[in-house]
Amino acid sequence: MEYYTHNSDPEYYDTHRSSANCGSYAFNIKEWYDADSGFCDDVGDIFDWVKEMVYEGYSDEEISDIYAEGIIPKILNDFDGEIREVRNESSSLEPDEELVALRTFCYYDDDGWSDFDFHFKVLRDGCWMEKCGNGEVRFCTLDDWANGSLSYISKTIFFAHKAA
Repeated sequence: MEYYTHNSDPEYYDTHRSSANCGSYAFNIKEWYDADSGFCDDVGDIFDWVKEMVYEGYSDEEISDIYAEGIIPKILNDFDGEIREVRNESSSLEPDEELVALRTFCYYDDDGWSDFDFHFKVLRDGCWMEKCGNGEVRFCTLDDWANGSLSYISKTIFFAHKAA
């Protein structure tokens, strides 16, 4: 991986909160990780894409699943050789791998407002951990995908990632 700088300082994410997000924490890199840029480039204005999908009859959950599936190729490409998609939470991991979970949301309301986001969690040292945006790293569970008034509603996608 040429673009991303691996992190070896466990204090980095609390001392550089605004330069790291859930993806950078989960994949142990220093840069803010933009997991969906390729997907957004493909569909154009994603706010309009969500609106169009709703008008075509898709539910928020279905749109969120399509969005999640759509960002997988970029994630696998970004971490080529360091990551693989695994079937579920109980998949076998190699001794040097961590389990990373991904969910997304795409919402559209009657006022013509749409929103979207992705979120990663990582099973590190036997505990589920997450970093929401520029917030602090915190313990979490795999069952709770709410962040404030938002809830990540897609199916969960799992990756095995080589720990640094």
